[in-house]
Amino acid sequence: MKMSEILLVDDEKNIVSQWRQALRPLGHHVSAFLSAAEALAACDEQQFDLVIVDFLMPEMTGVELINAIRKKIPTIRSILISGKLDKKMDENAVKSVMQDRVDVDVYLKKPVENEDLRSAVTALLSSGEVDWVDWAEKGKAARRTTDRAAKEASADLKKHLKK
Repeated sequence: MKMSEILLVDDEKNIVSQWRQALRPLGHHVSAFLSAAEALAACDEQQFDLVIVDFLMPEMTGVELINAIRKKIPTIRSILISGKLDKKMDENAVKSVMQDRVDVDVYLKKPVENEDLRSAVTALLSSGEVDWVDWAEKGKAARRTTDRAAKEASADLKKHLKK
């Protein structure tokens, strides 16, 4: 597997450090940021293969951030992580809430075990040959996704936050 560029975004410094450490054995280059604004600026300067983002952050939700990043890098893979969603809501439920609004490849619940994070990253980055027609279609769909739709998806997910 080639070395990939990973974008890591969470507003909690200790979480960013933990996830960076967990990913180190995989040998990829990890760029970590504590804010959505910094992450978006980095996307203007660099091409990333994968984004790992927390759902709840001060500036915007992870869904909104992934939507904004996909407008810049349509083929980026994504992992959305949250500890605040209802534990009964599994990955498929999260995906169905976001369907047609933003494409998230993997949803993980906090606290994330290091091995689970590494496994998700490895699976996404080693998924074999890329079907460029499929990627182009994903890119077109991502560009059609509006900020309003991302906000609606975030609002839907926020309804499932633990009280």
